Amino acid sequence: FKKAIKTGIQSFKYTKSFRAFSARNNLINTFKGEIDYEEQEYKPISEEEKKVFFKDSGFELIDSSTSARLELKRTVADFHVSICYHARSPLPAGGPEEEGQEGSGNMTDFQVLIERVGKSSGFLVDAVVIDGVININHLHVSENVQEFHHKYLTGRVDPDLYQGPDFQTLDENLQSAYLEFLNELGVNEETATFIEVSSIDKDQFLYMNWLKTCKNNLI
Repeated sequence: FKKAIKTGIQSFKYTKSFRAFSARNNLINTFKGEIDYEEQEYKPISEEEKKVFFKDSGFELIDSSTSARLELKRTVADFHVSICYHARSPLPAGGPEEEGQEGSGNMTDFQVLIERVGKSSGFLVDAVVIDGVININHLHVSENVQEFHHKYLTGRVDPDLYQGPDFQTLDENLQSAYLEFLNELGVNEETATFIEVSSIDKDQFLYMNWLKTCKNNLI
């Protein structure tokens, strides 16, 4: 009887170990399948397309392989211009447009930092690209734009600090004049399109690295 119990325990341990091993192999194969699918299906921006945009716009892209942050930089006349944004996942199938809901999920938040050369003061423009169209939410002005931007992203802006009205409430002539100024600095439809596409590209790059890292940790 004791021998039977001992045999049963050993068999249970073996079965449990086998199932764990089988589950791990299944997970590895599932990761491999997802990696193969993404590599076959996703078509990133070509290097040639990037070169054309950089040449035509005058922007350079600041990018790190391990960071979700992206930045476009250029100097126009006596202004330094930086456009900061982050990787974002594409709109999933069955999103708001397909379901008949109002609004669009195809949007990318970004900030434009505008500083006079040799000075730290300037503007921070909080904006969003929706289906290739730039919409400005707010126009901030600060004595130290870089410091203000860091506080803005981390939610540490002093709530008592007056930050000006919403952009859409400004006089239409002022709105038009500022949009024209941004366009002159290179913040235009072509740049908006690049922001949208490159943010999705970056998310795909990071997602692929994540998949491969997960798989490798199981091998």
